[in-house]
Amino acid sequence: MNRVDGVLKVTGGAAYVADNQVAGLAYGYLVTTTIARGTVSSMDVVDAQRSPGVLAVYSVFNPLKLFAYTQAQNDETRPPLQDTVVRYYGQAIGLVVAETFEQARDAAGLIRTLYSELPPATSF
Repeated sequence: MNRVDGVLKVTGGAAYVADNQVAGLAYGYLVTTTIARGTVSSMDVVDAQRSPGVLAVYSVFNPLKLFAYTQAQNDETRPPLQDTVVRYYGQAIGLVVAETFEQARDAAGLIRTLYSELPPATSF
């Protein structure tokens, strides 16, 4: 069986979705928790906001207006960024929007978060 696009792919001539440039496109990078349970006490986003290319920084203290889920879709019961409660490790607590993915990622790394940590609730 011959693949119609095979020659183009192996010679580097094939066009991929990522090759398209869209004018005015913005990129987002999530800031996630580094604890499993507790609350977010504070988030210092000043350095991230001042970073080159950053368009917006959202957090649990400056959230996007998101609406409650209309049906159970997964284990999430609340939209992200709507409160300071940490329910699991890796929970989204911030979003940096910038002109490039790299700018968003680098600015997200500048955000300093303080927690009031509780022991994880685990069972087998």
